[in-house]
Amino acid sequence: MIPSCLTYAAINYSILVKMGRNFESKPAENTSYKGHSRLVQVENKRLNVAVFGNTGGSAPKLVLLSGCGTPAPVYDFMALIEQLKERFCLVVVEKSGYGLSDWSRDSRDVDTMLTESRAALKAAGLSGPYVLLPHSMSGLEALRWAQKYPDEVAGIVGLDMATPLAYKTRNLVPPAFVTALLGRLCRLGLPRLVPALTADQSPAIKIGQLRGKDKQIYREFFYRNYMDPDIQREINTVMSNAAKVASCAIPTVKMLLLVSNGKGTGYKRDEWRDLQRSFQAQQGNAQIRYFEAPHYLHDYLPEQIAQEIMSFLCE
Repeated sequence: MIPSCLTYAAINYSILVKMGRNFESKPAENTSYKGHSRLVQVENKRLNVAVFGNTGGSAPKLVLLSGCGTPAPVYDFMALIEQLKERFCLVVVEKSGYGLSDWSRDSRDVDTMLTESRAALKAAGLSGPYVLLPHSMSGLEALRWAQKYPDEVAGIVGLDMATPLAYKTRNLVPPAFVTALLGRLCRLGLPRLVPALTADQSPAIKIGQLRGKDKQIYREFFYRNYMDPDIQREINTVMSNAAKVASCAIPTVKMLLLVSNGKGTGYKRDEWRDLQRSFQAQQGNAQIRYFEAPHYLHDYLPEQIAQEIMSFLCE
């Protein structure tokens, strides 16, 4: 007879496999922002470009770029979008492996990601100049954008964005086998058994920005996208991406750095703020604002962040 504990383990494993069998299938596409999404073809994949707010020709276009690993960027930015949509055209580009976009398993070199983002915007019928709003690791892509295509970037608003110095100062990259293991466990469906300890720890849910159907759909995105192959590759490539951006001059485009208390960055409060101040001093054309809130500022303080953005862009 098989011991009862082994029987229990076998049953649970079969449940996990069944739950994760179609791990590459998308969550329901009838999201609350369905009418705003434009799934566009970029080479071998479809990428989601979601457009909100004032789409008139004279309204500034704000392009929101999510941090690495955020499973559903549109939902993550929704609280901030609601605050800004009356005055601006807001665009969320979901890279491959994120949100409704396909998985690609393509290179996550910063120039490749930038090429894809620009192609997705063009395919969606949009053109610059843009104000880039990068969160966390996407700060590298925003800086690279301004280095290579300065005419397309009217400004950068860093949503607690990372700079090359953050990766040079400390290695925050987990070993590849750790991200691969976490991805595999998610594909098997393990987080579905304990959503309160996994998907519900995503800031947009934890803070209460998402409720009801939106909360459930966000969970589905989490189960599908958390540490998927594209995100794993992006994490494993970040050090070389940071070095590439650091090898070129810091762009002098006007910037606003919105800075957290460091919680969620891997740095202590004063260390994180010192890094941001060092970048500001080197860049020479940046304003800086500090907030006593964690890394996902746009989820914790959407009204205050929106006010800072409006003041900066309308000054």
